[in-house]
Formats: sequence, structure tokens, C-alpha cells
Amino acid sequence: MVRVIRFRSASSVRHAIPKVKFGHWLGWAQGLQTAWKPLGLAFALLILTKPLDTPEALQGVVRSPQVTYSQDVAPILNGHCAGCHRPGEVAPFPLLTYQDAKQQGPAIAASVRARLMPPWKPVPGYGDFQNDPRLSDAQIASLESWVREGMPE
Repeated sequence: MVRVIRFRSASSVRHAIPKVKFGHWLGWAQGLQTAWKPLGLAFALLILTKPLDTPEALQGVVRSPQVTYSQDVAPILNGHCAGCHRPGEVAPFPLLTYQDAKQQGPAIAASVRARLMPPWKPVPGYGDFQNDPRLSDAQIASLESWVREGMPE
């Protein structure tokens, strides 16, 4: 049986459309937002990033001799991270020595892979900026490789 609805006026249209209540969905979304706040950046990075040894993470990475802190990682950290990651600056921990970097190694790899660090808000492709702190894909691959290989000095 086909049901035909005829509308005679604007008020009949208003009453013919079923009312959908979104209150329970809104409450659920707000509860979810509140529940995730205390988990912090570390948990979000753990959940949202790929492990370092997955084939997707290794795709396009050129295997080089062992990546070491003194030859490969220190120049990257000193050039892009040490400006904020030193005592008296805004970052929560220093990255000036090998011990500092080794202690934060997995967090460094995860945050640069997600491009959360170094912080830089302009979207690539919409202008060139001087002193752009973004890391190149090769630098990110070096940091990830250093962590994967056990963070040799």
C-alpha cells in the first residue's frame, strides 16, 4: 500500500516531518570528549600512530648504515628542537645531550612521525617561510631508524 501525504500549508509540512531527538547523541559525544581529556598526548600518540616496524612505516625508507646519535640525530635535534627543549624554555624536558634524547626516544619518534613536533601551523604548499622548522622525510626516517635500532650513541 502506497501512502500519499498531501501538504496544504507550511504548518502541515512542519507537523508531517518526524522530530528526531539528538540529545542522547550530544550527551554521548560530550562524555567521550570528557573521557579522553585526561589521557593526554602520550596515549593519543600511541593509539593514532603506526608502530615503527610495520611495513607501512618502513615504506620508502632507504636503509643506510647504522644511525647514531652523534652523527645523525644530534644535528637534527640541535637544529630543530634545542631552541625550545632546553632549561628555561617552554618545552617540558631538555634535548641537549645523548641521555636526554635516549630517555625521550620513543616519544620523539612518535611525535615527529605524526608531525606534531616541531610545532609549525602553516600548511605546506601555501607559501614559503624563512626558518621553517619542519623536518624533512629523511630526517624523520633517521629519527625513527635511530629509535628502532636501539638508540646507539
